[in-house]
Amino acid sequence: MTVRTTMGTGRSSTGGRIQWGGEYVEVDRPSHLAMTLTDQPDAYAGLPVLFDLEETADGTRLTISQDRSDFSDEQVEATIEGYHSFID
Repeated sequence: MTVRTTMGTGRSSTGGRIQWGGEYVEVDRPSHLAMTLTDQPDAYAGLPVLFDLEETADGTRLTISQDRSDFSDEQVEATIEGYHSFID
């Protein structure tokens, strides 16, 4: 399943607007979702980000996996911080 979508806009940590886009490339309900995600919707989005959900005794555990590609350590940290703000 591939569905192209504009995911919306958001704000960067410096207050600027960000346009998000991507494609849902795999949906295996209720435990797995793979999607591309980019802040440059007209450019190649790269490898998909993987979202895996697992039921636990306390609720649900979400594991997000993404190829770090050529990200610097600082970019990896910023990406992790960004995912935390999306999920919260």
